[in-house]
Amino acid sequence: MRVLLTGGEGSIGSVLRDRLPFDLTSFDLPGRDARDHEQLLAAAQGHDAIVHLAWDVTENHLANAVEPDNVLMTDNVYRVAREAGVPRVVMASSVHADAYHAASPSRRLDPFALPTPDGPYGASKVFLEALGRHYAVHHGLRVFCVRFGAVLEVPWRNHGAAEQSVWLGFDDCASLVQACLEADVAKGHYEIVNAVSRNVEPRHSTRNTVGWTPKQKPPTIVKRAVRSARRRLSRNA
Repeated sequence: MRVLLTGGEGSIGSVLRDRLPFDLTSFDLPGRDARDHEQLLAAAQGHDAIVHLAWDVTENHLANAVEPDNVLMTDNVYRVAREAGVPRVVMASSVHADAYHAASPSRRLDPFALPTPDGPYGASKVFLEALGRHYAVHHGLRVFCVRFGAVLEVPWRNHGAAEQSVWLGFDDCASLVQACLEADVAKGHYEIVNAVSRNVEPRHSTRNTVGWTPKQKPPTIVKRAVRSARRRLSRNA
């Protein structure tokens, strides 16, 4: 399988390049720009799938306004997949598309429930998902929108329970993308998948049709830190 990987030199891209067993073409700045429709179209020829990770992220991206370049890149990827005859796309959405701080282990977020983005960044990811549904329904693309959590080798150790709940280990990250690329699904298939590992206080449903089950668990020291933070919050409530 030949896979075009936009943003292939980024943090998630490097995880996938090290672990995916496919013929990967990295498409990234400075030499290649996903904002350039014609350049992306030329690069996509002969590929079986596109994994879109490229994103213009500022230091305070969660609080900033929607970045037009990200909307442009999203539109380009879907258009190019249709025009180049690439049947499958895996799109990098985010857990910020649905406000996970408001969820809890007893009320997990469903990937197909109406999302409540937690800011302009999350809202731009909801747009990415909605446009993907259009291309699946009306143009037959196989579209997988992956709501990536915090892709780290190990979880943060000094963050609260909400942040700990969205850790996604490297192996789980790669195995999910591989499952989306290999899934035997019909033309026009559309799916959103919450991409988090087996965390201490999970806030997301990871149900999916591609056969993926997260396997990684946080280290014991992190589990203890989460439980300690939870006890402190309870005492101060």
